[in-house]
Amino acid sequence: NTIAITGTKGKTSISFMLKSIYEEAGHKVGVIGSTGVYVGDKFYDTANSTPESYLLHKYYKEMLDDGCDTAIIEATSQGFKLSRTHGLHFNTGVFSNLSPDHIGENEHKDFDEYLNCKKMIFNQCGKVIVNSESEHYERITEGANCQIINVGNTENSNMSFADERFSIGDNGLLTEFAYIENGNRFPITLNTPGKFSIRNALLAIAVARQDKVPNEAIKNGLAKAFVKGRMEIVPINQDYTVIIDFAHNEFSVKTLFETMKLYNPS
Repeated sequence: NTIAITGTKGKTSISFMLKSIYEEAGHKVGVIGSTGVYVGDKFYDTANSTPESYLLHKYYKEMLDDGCDTAIIEATSQGFKLSRTHGLHFNTGVFSNLSPDHIGENEHKDFDEYLNCKKMIFNQCGKVIVNSESEHYERITEGANCQIINVGNTENSNMSFADERFSIGDNGLLTEFAYIENGNRFPITLNTPGKFSIRNALLAIAVARQDKVPNEAIKNGLAKAFVKGRMEIVPINQDYTVIIDFAHNEFSVKTLFETMKLYNPS
């Protein structure tokens, strides 16, 4: 079962949310992305979030040999542009969001090229889960030639969320919400803060539900999900919270501080 995730933000977080969910459901999972390659107990550093094509096939082969039945990959715009994923077919794709990024002399010449490279995911997937709340939703999905499953709080969504709550507990920041599927509500608790964590989790949930992963495994998997360097809560025995985040540009830093405001810091 191969899963590819693209989008400006959230790829790594969604990858590890999915890893935790599928492992909770009894699957053995391999992950390829910006923090490295994970195959069982083995770890490899990578120069690119989406490695060169020959390395991708090497890692896929190693996952098979190690008994993995699920492979998750961060599929970047550069990965598509430079044909690193050429010839691969993914069972499920995820398009998390889109904002101007990676535009410059050594990446993409303009936003249109950036968008069109990311849209190549629709040519390589059986179905793609799309964040219907993206401000560029219409442009993202225009001309898509595979099944699209929308998630988010919009009229055309197949799955949505409600009852969001942000609180402080056990020296950490808790995020609670319920995802709504076919009119039924299922409560979820995350150990990663922020509204964007809810949207990342919703995309991961939609992928898992397409694969018939039980709701209990989704709930327990997300409660355990952890992403190093992505709003990472550092356990300390103090009356304040320490967070590590790899925010690397203005948009990411702004999002980080907007997230902190949700928890009413003193």
